[in-house]
Amino acid sequence: MGKKRRTIDDEYNSYIESYRIRFSRGATIREVAEYGLAKKQLRLPEPKDPKEILIQRMAKAQRKQMSRDEALNHDYNTNIWYLQGDEIFWIKNDKADLEKFLYNCHSRRKRAVGIMTGVERNRRHRNRIHPDEYVEQLPLDLEFDVELKLNQSDSEDERKTGS
Repeated sequence: MGKKRRTIDDEYNSYIESYRIRFSRGATIREVAEYGLAKKQLRLPEPKDPKEILIQRMAKAQRKQMSRDEALNHDYNTNIWYLQGDEIFWIKNDKADLEKFLYNCHSRRKRAVGIMTGVERNRRHRNRIHPDEYVEQLPLDLEFDVELKLNQSDSEDERKTGS
């Protein structure tokens, strides 16, 4: 089996870890980047194609756009995305057929499961290396949390991005 090639992410992570070791503390990524640039140990990436920046900004606007359901008294995502081939398509939530709506729901659920899997892996690792500070099992069934969040008024909701 051949030697695994280092990615740019590997290089960045190595640089960040080296910075933390050098200064014996945690650090913001901004702080590490500014240090690396000042020392000429890092270089700025090539600028993106302006059209790609526009596309990313427009997709972000679609993700963040919210509408109000007055009957239910809560906000919801105005737009949802779905894949067709390799392309991401956006459609109004209210105009999406059931197949596209369910695709979006399952994709977002899969992302949430991935996040919770990461939380559980981190908890298990922490318990293994810090057995004296044992962290109890965190609830993986989020139904209670979702219901609680739905029952909060939108003004109490600190995040209205819909992602």
